[in-house]
Amino acid sequence: MKHTLFLLLILISCSKEAPSSEPQDTVVTEPEIIVPDFDNDTIYMKLKPKLLDSYWTAFKESASLYNIDLSYIDEVAFVSENLLNNIAGTANGSCEPYVRILVDETTFRNLSAGEQVFLMYHELGHDVFNASHEGGGLMAPNIRSLDYKLFQTEVKDFFTGVDYVEWTDEECEYIRSIIDN
Repeated sequence: MKHTLFLLLILISCSKEAPSSEPQDTVVTEPEIIVPDFDNDTIYMKLKPKLLDSYWTAFKESASLYNIDLSYIDEVAFVSENLLNNIAGTANGSCEPYVRILVDETTFRNLSAGEQVFLMYHELGHDVFNASHEGGGLMAPNIRSLDYKLFQTEVKDFFTGVDYVEWTDEECEYIRSIIDN
């Protein structure tokens, strides 16, 4: 029995391969390149279409990147409404001391992440800054979406005043008359 056990141990130890003197192929893995987009941006990844206030938080955070403090604005409301003509949202506090964004939540949730962010930033631009469509860019009417990189450029241009035009007093009077009716 002792001899069998001894022989078995010798066979096991001999069956193991001796280390090869040939160089081993090393597998080099390239670091994963993450292309920034609406889903992995540190601001936009926190957005929740079912929590519309999250868009206000993102807008304030974006503004702060350009040293714009919006903490003084405390009357912000997102109101769920059935809007006509497939409209997902509209500003209802332009030229007023409050922010009120009307949102058709069914239409809004059917938009892509980029379209949702663009829509909310556009409407918040109207209500927070009384921005008109004249500046183009972020405030251009009838744009449904932008790719991420272009959107970042438009946000920067908006918050730095490159393409920001405020409603005139006459336009504000007209807007107030429409909202009041």
